[in-house]
Amino acid sequence: MICFPMNRTALHKNHTESGAKMVEFAGWQMPLFYSSIIDEHRAVRSGCGIFDASHMGEIEITGPDAQALCQRLVTNNIEQMGELSAQYNLLCNEDGGILDDLMVYRFSPERFVLCVNASNTQSDFEWIAAQTSGFSAEVNNISARVALVSVQGPKSAEIVSRVLGSEVEMPARFSFTVFGPTDSFVSRTGYTGEDGFEIFLPPQDAPELWSHIISDGGAAMCGLGCRDTLRLEMGYSLYGNEISQSVTPFEANLGRYVKMDKGDFCGRESLEKALADGARYALCGIEMVEPGIPRHSYKVFCEDTEAGEVTSGTMSPSLEKPIGLALIDCSALQTARRSGVEIQIRNARKKAVLTDPPFYRKNTKEEQQ
Repeated sequence: MICFPMNRTALHKNHTESGAKMVEFAGWQMPLFYSSIIDEHRAVRSGCGIFDASHMGEIEITGPDAQALCQRLVTNNIEQMGELSAQYNLLCNEDGGILDDLMVYRFSPERFVLCVNASNTQSDFEWIAAQTSGFSAEVNNISARVALVSVQGPKSAEIVSRVLGSEVEMPARFSFTVFGPTDSFVSRTGYTGEDGFEIFLPPQDAPELWSHIISDGGAAMCGLGCRDTLRLEMGYSLYGNEISQSVTPFEANLGRYVKMDKGDFCGRESLEKALADGARYALCGIEMVEPGIPRHSYKVFCEDTEAGEVTSGTMSPSLEKPIGLALIDCSALQTARRSGVEIQIRNARKKAVLTDPPFYRKNTKEEQQ
């Protein structure tokens, strides 16, 4: 058996010296947690946490037709983007399935950077490069030249502003600011549901920035564990769980990011048909009524008939109850919403109800008291 070495980010030494529990994720050695998933989760909700997201991929598209190519590639409307703005997007195959979800960063009509999921970086790059015929544009995988540090939480703006300095203007939501001599940039985006910033910079500069944000800013080091619980409380999709090539945007509750009025784009014909035919599945939230945590691939039953499958689940640190997401067969959806469902957890079926995410909202606990 041949064992291939895992990739390491520029912050690997910082993680190991801080005692992080390291795990394999998408071919990378990444921190799962430092202290505990729950403590790190709560630090982000109440203050500020810092994440190494350098395993994510970056693909640069440049040239006179860069904007036209991006408009062809993704489902959202690139032409509505302003200078130095960010936009959530989807890549779809010709069958309408989701190749990846991503953020698109617009520097100018002739330069865009796409931030894609780590597990899909190479396949996304190859697929995008294959779409360039007829466009005067160049596609480059620049992932090896980029580190990504994510700073998230209600105190993130104060901390990032202090660490980067007054000469770096803090961007508005879904926009970014370029700074430094190496074309680094900081965007006001994230994957937690809190105010947050993602800082793209050369790998050699990442360890110093990481240390300053922790020592000078007071941010808590956070791993992939709480990144997952934070996104799940918001109902955000994870590629490979809620979204894949076998699921359309409409079935994954992402139809609002498909702009049918923008002209042709990859997968448009199939998505038009999917929209006319109606969705096969609906992505729903799950809240357990009986004890048990819904986990990925657990079966969902409605009136003793299999009605779907759990895509993600956890014990919510903020709400202190089990939550999850599931793809439910639309033929059973109305009954499931009315009568509830059961989740097959090991050898028993546990009662649950379907809900509409997000599970967590600001001041949720105060509103419940």
